[in-house]
Amino acid sequence: MSAISSTWNDLCSKLGVNPKQFALLGGVAIVAVGLLMFKVAGPAKPAKAAAAKPGPVSSAPAPAQQKPVEFALEEHPSGNPFAPLNIPAAAVIRRAQSGEDPAPTLAAAPPAFDLTATLSGELAVINGRTIRRGDVVIEASTGISWVVREIGLRHAELEADGRLIRIALDG
Repeated sequence: MSAISSTWNDLCSKLGVNPKQFALLGGVAIVAVGLLMFKVAGPAKPAKAAAAKPGPVSSAPAPAQQKPVEFALEEHPSGNPFAPLNIPAAAVIRRAQSGEDPAPTLAAAPPAFDLTATLSGELAVINGRTIRRGDVVIEASTGISWVVREIGLRHAELEADGRLIRIALDG
């Protein structure tokens, strides 16, 4: 008996298996792994091509005019994506019962400002320019410099010469 054969028999006796059956099982496993590797890393199959039938050539339709997407992200998400984006009714009732004065009403924004997006109450896009609180936005028609005082969930407030305006995403 050779050294390999005696080593094999010792291993099989320690494992408690029949040497011939264990050899057969090992061979099948090696062949299966080899076939699997060949299938995975083997040569690629050529793509089947279909012949195109000649026909009349038509022009593609013009793409539709895309509207800008308006979005707003909460600074501190509530965990409910379906919650309305306005003040909860409980807060309004509490304010009315305590006798607090409602927040001052703001004048409508001049048409020169277009609020496209807000992000976490930190950034806003006004007239295509990304701005932060404290930045200055110049009204193109009059040249008045407006300072960004607040960026909310769906609005921004600007101030110039003691006037305060609110720009909303809704228009």
